[in-house]
Amino acid sequence: MIYHPPDLSSYDLFYEEFSKLIEQTAVSPGGLLIVGDFNVHVDDGDNFQARVLVDILESYNLRQHVTGATHISGHTLDLAITKSNDTFLSGISIFDPVISDHSAV
Repeated sequence: MIYHPPDLSSYDLFYEEFSKLIEQTAVSPGGLLIVGDFNVHVDDGDNFQARVLVDILESYNLRQHVTGATHISGHTLDLAITKSNDTFLSGISIFDPVISDHSAV
């Protein structure tokens, strides 16, 4: 489980630490599932932080599965990530449990 606080000053450190985690885990045999609140608008292709995160995922051959808004502001912040060739995750659904500003994935 990953949580990146929405503090703009912490992106560089987060990406550095996240890349190290991916480097250690993505090469291991077997499946990989990373889920969490990344506080990055991955649905916005013009967002610099989103492009950095997507580039990291692509460089390690990882796939982000959540395609709908997971936050009350209408952005995709909560992610589910697997190796691109993993097939154990399917049927992602998003629903509002009315207890948070984030939807459940």
